[in-house]
Amino acid sequence: MYELEKGEASSDLLVDPAASRDPLAIGRTSLAILVVEDNQLNQHLVLALLAGWGHRVDAVNNGIEALRLHQEKPFDLILMDLQMPEMGGFEATARILEREVGRPVKTPIVAMTASVMESERASCIAAGMSDYLPKPFKVEMIAAILKKYFPAAATTSPVAARKAPVKSAAHEFYAARMKTNGGKFDYAAAIAQADAEVVRLIATLFLEQAPLHLRKMRWAWQTGNHAALQRQVDTMSGLLGSFLAEPACRIVAEIYRSVCGRTPLPSAELFDALEREVAELMPHVAAIALLSKVNKG
Repeated sequence: MYELEKGEASSDLLVDPAASRDPLAIGRTSLAILVVEDNQLNQHLVLALLAGWGHRVDAVNNGIEALRLHQEKPFDLILMDLQMPEMGGFEATARILEREVGRPVKTPIVAMTASVMESERASCIAAGMSDYLPKPFKVEMIAAILKKYFPAAATTSPVAARKAPVKSAAHEFYAARMKTNGGKFDYAAAIAQADAEVVRLIATLFLEQAPLHLRKMRWAWQTGNHAALQRQVDTMSGLLGSFLAEPACRIVAEIYRSVCGRTPLPSAELFDALEREVAELMPHVAAIALLSKVNKG
């Protein structure tokens, strides 16, 4: 699950962007973007970034909803999650490409997933996707995708200057926590090194939704629903990676390997360990959420 350096894009996947550019859209600063993502936290993050940069963004929860919106109006760019209920990203992409047969310009479709294995990247190419955006998301990588296909696209916010103090506040708040504590992993220090804008945008929602995702993971394991378990693992991998929560990420990666059949099925002890690590992380995420709230005021 982590064969690439975390957050590193795959250069050999990328398709020539000129082939996907609409000549009429090259000079646009504001784009029409469709985000296809079933996880509310990831949706919130991408929507907040893109809308903050001045883009017109629609978000849907699965491939079926994406096909409906794609039929109703044109988009300059589609960001497509792969693991979704009802209809996943690969099938939705195939349907969209069928519709666009004969068009002089195809809509760029960028895959979004926490899995960065060579086989999945190759599958993205074979499915006709234009590019790859790994989770956990980084602001500069999302900006780079926009600039690659639409060089004039806006990737800064008019209120960015107002939000900047959050990063320095968080860094100062955790400056004394850069050493490990009693042999334990220092989640506070890790968060201080994470992408500050991403952390700020998802901290509050993560506090609300992480316990639910953990319960869904365990339920999917207990009921033998491997498809649901893989979706939840994919979600948690990206979210925990956003906080550089390495011990929790390692456990999620082990569960992922089990689900994919490369090791024995995960045990209850693995889920117990993951819940303990997330419990260690939560107070530090809460501190960031509080700092963000104070900064807004």
